[in-house]
This record gives sequence, C-alpha cells and structure tokens, in this order.
Amino acid sequence: MKYLLLLSLLCTSCFCFGQEQEEAPIYMATQESPRFPGCEDLEGPILDIKKCADKKMIDYVYSNLKYPKTAIDNGIEGTAVISFVIEKDGSITNEKIFRQLAGGCGEEALRIVKSFPDFISAKQNGEIVRFQYILPVKFSLSKVTNDVIKTPPPILPERKEKEEEGVEQESVFRIVEEMPRYPGCENMKGNIAEKKKCADEKMMDFLYSNLKYPEQAKANGTQGTTVISFIIEEDGRVTSHKILKKVKDGCSEEALRLVKMFPRWIPGKQQKRPVRVQFTIPISFALPKEEKPMPAPAPKEEKISNEKMEIFSVVEEMPRFPGCEDISGDEQQKKQCANRKMLEYLYSKIKYPQEARANGTQGLVVIRFVVEKDGSIQEIDILRDPGDGCGEEAKRIIQTFPRWIPGKMRGKPVRVYYNLPVRFKL
Repeated sequence: MKYLLLLSLLCTSCFCFGQEQEEAPIYMATQESPRFPGCEDLEGPILDIKKCADKKMIDYVYSNLKYPKTAIDNGIEGTAVISFVIEKDGSITNEKIFRQLAGGCGEEALRIVKSFPDFISAKQNGEIVRFQYILPVKFSLSKVTNDVIKTPPPILPERKEKEEEGVEQESVFRIVEEMPRYPGCENMKGNIAEKKKCADEKMMDFLYSNLKYPEQAKANGTQGTTVISFIIEEDGRVTSHKILKKVKDGCSEEALRLVKMFPRWIPGKQQKRPVRVQFTIPISFALPKEEKPMPAPAPKEEKISNEKMEIFSVVEEMPRFPGCEDISGDEQQKKQCANRKMLEYLYSKIKYPQEARANGTQGLVVIRFVVEKDGSIQEIDILRDPGDGCGEEAKRIIQTFPRWIPGKMRGKPVRVYYNLPVRFKL
C-alpha cells in the first residue's frame, strides 16, 4: 500500500536519462542540491553556501573555457547546454551535449564539464543520492559574462507544424528568463525564487494528495521512473500531455492522469512577455524495501460481487471533514469550508516531535486512510515520512479525527481512500 514519489521540479528541460539503471535512481530535484566544491567552510544558511558554490563553478567554467577558433572565424555565438550526473561520491558521469552549438562550442563546453572536480553530493531525506544536472554555457564574441548560469539564456524554440487542441502552434521554449509556476503563491511576499519554491511545494501537495500507486504495479512489484512532458500555454493552460518514458502496469498512465488534472499555471515569460514553455516532470514509482509484491488482485467479477468491500479513490461526492453541513452554498463551498476545518483541527493539535526538532528534521508526511460508509476513519497508513517521529505524529492526530461526512457514489455512501499531506516545518 505504500509508495514513494520522487518528483523533479528544477531542470524542466531534461528528459534524457540514457540507459535505465537498476541501481539507485537519478533525481532532478532534491531537498539538498549538489554543489560545486570550495565553500564547505563558509558559515551561514545553505542558500548562501549554494550561491558561493555557484559562483565558484561560474569562475571555473569561464576561467578555463577557450573559444574555438572555428567558431570565432565564423562568428558563431550562442548557448551550448551540457547534461551530466553527479554520483553519490560526487564524481561526474554521463556527460552529454544536451543542446549543440556549432564550431566546436558544444565540445568545448563538454570538455570543461569533464574536467570538473568532485561535487558535494545531493541529499534526499538525509541520504546521498544521484542527481541529474543541466548546465547552460554561453559563447559570446563581444563579452563572456558570468550571468548566464544565474539567468540561463533561452534555448532556441521548437516550431511545430500541426495544430493541437485548438492552440495555434507558435514557438515553444524550454528555458526562459522566468519559468512557469504552479498556482497558489502569487500573493506571497518574496522574490521570484521564493515564489517558485512555494509553487513547487504546492505542486507536490497536489500530486501527493491525488496519486494512487496502480494495483497491478504493486501486485507485480513494478517500480521505475516515468517522464511526462507538457506545454504551459501563454494563458497558463496545460496542453500537449505526453508520456516520454514509460513504466508498465499503469504507472505512466497514473502520472499522466495527474498532469491532466493540473489547474492553470502562472505562464513563463521571456523579455517580460508570456510565452509557451515545454515542461517535463520525471515521477519515480518505488515500493518501500520492506514491502513485498502483493498477490495478484482478485478477478474483476469477484470484486464486483463483493461490492461492500470495494474502496474507491474517486467518487461523485468526496468525503468531508464535519462542521460545515449547515452552511449555505454549493458542494464546492462546503468542501472548502470542510478543508479549512480539518486544517484548523490538525494544526491545533499537532506537536512537533522533540527528536525532529533537535535534528532539524522537516518535510512532508503523507497519510492515507479510509473513510468508511459510517464516516469513521480506518486503515491509516504512512505513505511518506521524513523521519524522527513526524509520520507517527501525523498518524496520531488522524486517529483522533471525528466521524466524517462519508463519500457517495450514485447517492449511496461508499468506502473512500483519502490521501492527506501534512507539512512539518521549523
């Protein structure tokens, strides 16, 4: 019943994984990003150390880069993009030219990356992990600046011939000055980077609240990373959803289903003008180590004949936290009121675990439970846990929930799975 979702939010243009590896998965976004070495002794918050490391990397690239003579003779300028993997030991592997630039520029950028020293490795949930990195390197005959990594230049857009979903097919960018964001953080105070981080968290909450590990995949012990590509239109609509890398037994289809549910985004911008942007999300389906593949599910006929035991994930009328039954308004307004009541209940009773506070542990707990036909809460499982007692504390609060308004299908109460993300933040 448990699953682990690994989600990429940063390197939106990277979907070239090379050969599948049976060993550790490759992340594209982690709680602690990898860093160029040289700033380990710097005192201060991790963000300041990361800025120092980025500057060290920029200085290294442009102090060693040699503009190819062929490119100079032919007046070639532009941006080469290099993809590489930072291994658990910090070494650089799988170096590839992700976007070529003529005149030997792509090869020169690749040469520089291959000369990189070992990085400070990425970490996820306190564990060292492998990380996919995308590095744009700008070649300019007039002046080579060190701004190109801080604000990556746009990759040449792709133009498509066909019209799709009624959208006029104009240029599609992959990297822009202001990348598109998931909605929900527009009114918060802070800079673009802080809003982007908030938006990423909102998207994770959405995914964790709605994703269901396919039963067939659990039965067969199927794991792996699926990659979904889509376009954020100028008005924020999400279109052109595609599976770029497939995982069998319904995993890719489940990821695609979630992407198709996305609301309108804050569109990407280039030169302050909204533009169409290609966005790519890798989603890894991984069963916990202690979980064995489940027996094959019963035939559909048996499941239907045993309808009383069936547990739904989506129903016509979803279950709600109690307290808003008498308010005037439609179902959506009652649902919003019920969600607010639930959050007030949850965060008024939650106690930050002492061990988690001492260790600085933060993160997202995801709890799944069943709302029974009578509204009682049963089968509470921890699906995601940053550790140090956070998962147990979230589960403790959910065990104290009052009876809910049960979910309904065709007017009848039914059993419904409910996924609840609970964020622990110091």
